Amino acid sequence: MNQNLKIIDNLIRKYFNYRDQRISLIASENYSSNLMRTSLAIGLIDQYCSRLPEDKNKLGNLSFGHIDLLDDINQCTKNIVTNLFVAGDCDIRLLSGISGLTVSIFSLLEKGDVLLKVADKCGGPLFVKPICQKIGIKTIEMELGENFRLDPDNVYKLYKKHRPKAIFLDSSYILFPHPVKEIRERVGEKALILYDGSQVLGLIAGGQFQDPFAEGANIIHGTLHKTFFGPQKAVLLFRKKDAIAKKIHNTIKDVLVSNTHLHHILALLIATAEMKEFGQAYACQLIANAQYLATKLSAKGLDIVAKEYGYTACHQFWINLGTEKNSYQCFRRLEQVNISTNVIYLPNGNWGLRIGLNELTRLGVKNEELDEISEIIFQVISGQEINKLKYRSLSVKEAIMKHKIKYSFDYTDGKKIIDFILNKIKGKI
Repeated sequence: MNQNLKIIDNLIRKYFNYRDQRISLIASENYSSNLMRTSLAIGLIDQYCSRLPEDKNKLGNLSFGHIDLLDDINQCTKNIVTNLFVAGDCDIRLLSGISGLTVSIFSLLEKGDVLLKVADKCGGPLFVKPICQKIGIKTIEMELGENFRLDPDNVYKLYKKHRPKAIFLDSSYILFPHPVKEIRERVGEKALILYDGSQVLGLIAGGQFQDPFAEGANIIHGTLHKTFFGPQKAVLLFRKKDAIAKKIHNTIKDVLVSNTHLHHILALLIATAEMKEFGQAYACQLIANAQYLATKLSAKGLDIVAKEYGYTACHQFWINLGTEKNSYQCFRRLEQVNISTNVIYLPNGNWGLRIGLNELTRLGVKNEELDEISEIIFQVISGQEINKLKYRSLSVKEAIMKHKIKYSFDYTDGKKIIDFILNKIKGKI
């Protein structure tokens, strides 16, 4: 075998082994369906498309011909995404969460404007301030209250004092809904409210957690691979099809996105169809799993943040481990038993671990396996011997991998599509 192919073969085999043995408790990851994964192999990855479907009759510099079918894929995906989120309009061309945020800032704010955002130490994404600083936008931080929520009255005080161009409800780690309705009532209809749904987009799609548009948000921005079990890209949703949406569409086309990566857009179409069919059941189970595991760990004596408020209303919860050093030690010990987590700085000033149940929920995990996982986590954090716990963890993951992927079409009519794609690929070999 060619030497480079040997390296590739080895990496692929190692990855499958790694994925089969790893228990992912990462709040930013999920487990995609076989139908979505297989769709990535049909050849769309080879093609180029930069336009919106409605612009297909507009010819200009570097127009690409004979792509009406690609326009159809774009249009079908836009339609189903808009319908799922009850939005006035959407843009599905964004390649990442950062690009979605950047295009919103570039489109709606100018040098000298002020942006209200969630404080970095309270879960606000760390890239927001540097982006704003680069183009001369001032950021004012909103801190969470003792109940791990924004205080609408404090937000309004900051709004009156600084007169921001926009209020950005951004959260990389989040436990409870933002008070969108209460903020809207205080700041009035003219204020621009941007809602970062990256962590909770799948819950919103499933009708859980909160409804940002109904509560007053103008724009929902979010990545599609966290609680939403789609491809690694992002979406912008607009409450209305208005001048704001048009301005952002144009900025995406002119500044930030050339090729829209149609293979990911088809994958988004599949994931959205799955979410329309199964999203409510999935979102309810995901929240139930997070609350259950948090409760079990708390009962064993671990300090789970926000216990007095029910731990969490979403897919993630936080374990308070006190210091940064202790948090990284526990993080590394969990890695040794193939359990993946995140170390985070907690809003209460301590350090700890962020635990997410996205992937395990998609794999059909419920209370029985969560009981076993909770005991392994507790013993690892308590300093018990690693080797025995690693075998125990491997046994749990082996049992989980025997599950069928839940909330998908993989084992019904979707299997016919999977088989068709695989047979077409085999025919080319």
